[in-house]
Amino acid sequence: MMHSFPIPLLFFCLSTIIFQINSYPSTVNTNLDSLPPSQINRLCSYISSIETTKNQSPEKRFAVPFPDMHRFLSTSHRLHHHDGSIRGGSEIGTKKDFHAYLCSISKDSDEMSNFINIFIEEHGQQPAFDLFESCEQVVKRFVIRDKMNDYIQAFNNGLNYLPDNCDLTGLYCRLTKGITDDDFFRLSQDPTKRLTWVYDHETLRSLLGMSHLEMLIHSGHTIEWIRHQLEGNKKFKLIIFSVPSDEIKLATWDNLFEILSKAYPEIDSNIWYRYSSQLKEMTYKEIDPEGIILRNYYLGPTSDGHMHTNRFLSLKDQPTLLQVRAFLHHQIGLNELYGGDGKTITHLGDVVDKEYITVNRPLNELKQCAILDLNPILP
Repeated sequence: MMHSFPIPLLFFCLSTIIFQINSYPSTVNTNLDSLPPSQINRLCSYISSIETTKNQSPEKRFAVPFPDMHRFLSTSHRLHHHDGSIRGGSEIGTKKDFHAYLCSISKDSDEMSNFINIFIEEHGQQPAFDLFESCEQVVKRFVIRDKMNDYIQAFNNGLNYLPDNCDLTGLYCRLTKGITDDDFFRLSQDPTKRLTWVYDHETLRSLLGMSHLEMLIHSGHTIEWIRHQLEGNKKFKLIIFSVPSDEIKLATWDNLFEILSKAYPEIDSNIWYRYSSQLKEMTYKEIDPEGIILRNYYLGPTSDGHMHTNRFLSLKDQPTLLQVRAFLHHQIGLNELYGGDGKTITHLGDVVDKEYITVNRPLNELKQCAILDLNPILP
């Protein structure tokens, strides 16, 4: 079979796959959540240290193939495996086996030639490796998952605290509401809102010592508002999730102006900076002494004065300070309690936790996510 494959084409294929194996692509397209850390460690032990670039230190990596690779490696009758752990025509191959095999063939020219020949004959094209992902990144995901599981167990068991050595860093949370399951499809139930408010691991830890009603009050809601939501058949839930820290911003005025410029590119970013000093220095009541913004907020999006995105964009003249503040309240959620220093203020005037802002995204886009039911009992 080797002699039937043109030598120049074979050399080209070998060069291509070796280059791909030793390159470091920038995106991840795999799901390894079913592998426990012990299996990850065994998997990593198969891989020798390789140098990524001149500016990077060597690190252990494993190959992540495209979806059909497992089927090909476990069912091909003609493929000879280096360790015999995956037999042709059988379905006994494991993730550890084919990851190890794909990494090892880069060191054995005969094995690689055999692999390329068979793959091209069966698929009509060269094998494509999506990427390499460092073992350290995978282990980090499992650490986050274990933290989340510890918190969920404590929450469900009604515990008031977690041990000090249980570090929740890397986890964020959001208290949200809705009626149907579709309302909990994303971080914020309103799909027209591109940004949403969240808390960090410190707040997440502090919530354990509270009743579900206290959690909602702690996040800035009044008992009257909570009662109104429950009477409208609304349910409350706590979403716990993990995203890279650079995707979460402390909700200060300066960070907000930066995020708005990215989240709403169709709006001239100069508008935010034109009124930045007034927004920072004036109180909500000073900007809106007649309570127009708050009144239209409670009337909802159908109100003529509700400043949603389309209405804001349709303004014929440059928006006024009042209209900008209305947009920030109605569309972004900067209510009358927002102070601009990254801290939550309750209706009682208490300054409590740090508050953050991030992109409102579907929950299925989050690598790690859990939803916990809340059952606030009113007095």
